Amino acid sequence: MMKLTFLLLSIAAFTFSNYCLAENENSTAIEIATKYLIEVKKWKCGEFIVDVDSFKVVVLKGNSTENENKNNIVVIRSTHKDDLHSKVPGGGKSLAIEVDLLNKKVISALHYQ
Repeated sequence: MMKLTFLLLSIAAFTFSNYCLAENENSTAIEIATKYLIEVKKWKCGEFIVDVDSFKVVVLKGNSTENENKNNIVVIRSTHKDDLHSKVPGGGKSLAIEVDLLNKKVISALHYQ
């Protein structure tokens, strides 16, 4: 019984620590995307909503095992508030922004169709 309790506590602690790490990476990606929208696209605060859409895993070649299998590209969905009131979907201002967490920069920003 003691081993089972220890195992369950270990799994819970590991899951919680990975969740916190993911939240920290998500926050970093959202900050980078928000800065891009304000500085490059000239959107004003309050005109848009950003949230995490998906992750892409890129395995880097070489001897380094630190970056292997890491979710290092985060796709951020940035919805402009003008698009929320559009009668026809697509063709608006909203973007899908890919953020590279290793280099801490935006690598692409694509409009939705």
